[in-house]
This record gives sequence, C-alpha cells and structure tokens, in this order.
Amino acid sequence: MNEPNPVELAALRCALSGLEPWRAALRDQVTALYVVDRDYSDVGGFTNFAVKGVVKAASVPGDIRSRPPACIVTHPSLPHLGDFVVWIEEGIIVGLEATAHGDGRWPVDAAVDEFTFRTESRT
Repeated sequence: MNEPNPVELAALRCALSGLEPWRAALRDQVTALYVVDRDYSDVGGFTNFAVKGVVKAASVPGDIRSRPPACIVTHPSLPHLGDFVVWIEEGIIVGLEATAHGDGRWPVDAAVDEFTFRTESRT
C-alpha cells in the first residue's frame, strides 16, 4: 500500500488544523490513510485515499461538501497561490485535490520544504 507522500501529509495537517472536534477526528484518520491512486494535470492533481482497517467517522459540519477543509500554498514556481482541498464522504477522508490558481502550473515533483502552507479559515 502506498502511503501519502510528505507534501500530501503536510497539506492534510494544514487543512485539518484547528480546535474543532471534527477536525481532530479527521486528523486521527490520517495515519490510517493509504493512496489508491494519484492523477496529475498541468494545473493540479487529485489523490484518492482509502483507510486501512476501521476508523471512526468524524461528525463533520453539514456544509462540508460546499466548504471542505482547505489549505492555501505558495511555491516558487507558482505565479499565484495554489491550494489543497480535503474531500470527505460520510465523515471519512477520501481525497486531496491540489490546484494552481490563475495561469500557474502545478509543481508535481516539488519537495515539501519548497511549499509555504497557510490555513484557510471556514469563517
């Protein structure tokens, strides 16, 4: 089983940071995640996750689909911001989407220390 890579782990930590109990419950799932597949394009990518074993579903806000946890990033090769969005189904993390804003091209092979991560507030 493929583990999430360092960039994915940092993006999950950033997007799921905060004091809300649902965020803590989702953070508890991260160690059980494995990568089903990754798909990249010029403007971003998507990582599909599944969980090893049984994890407790998080009691997430009702608007989680329209306002999923997210993290804003900067990177030297991105002329504008980028972001990571965590997708959740029935209280379980199922995916991580990366997107370059504007006319940027996503840095597919970038190392985690090349990114600057900034939490995006839900308010």
